[in-house]
Amino acid sequence: MKNHVVTASEIGKTAYCPHAHYLSTKHANDKATRKRLAHGNKMHSSLGDRSERLNNKSKLDRVLNILLFSIAIALLFAIYSHLN
Repeated sequence: MKNHVVTASEIGKTAYCPHAHYLSTKHANDKATRKRLAHGNKMHSSLGDRSERLNNKSKLDRVLNILLFSIAIALLFAIYSHLN
């Protein structure tokens, strides 16, 4: 058995999707495997897109919460100033 040196590329593939890395190393020439890998890539891409949208929504929610909080403080200050 030859000594196998693990490359940075293999580490990256394993970190991204261990199952895809396993399939690409053990069953790379199989047509069904290539089809499953292509489907998996689409699914990972879809998950990435959804994660990005959620991240952007979270940023928008944060900005809106700060804006609403600022308006509430300004209103409280205006009411307090009007009463005194």
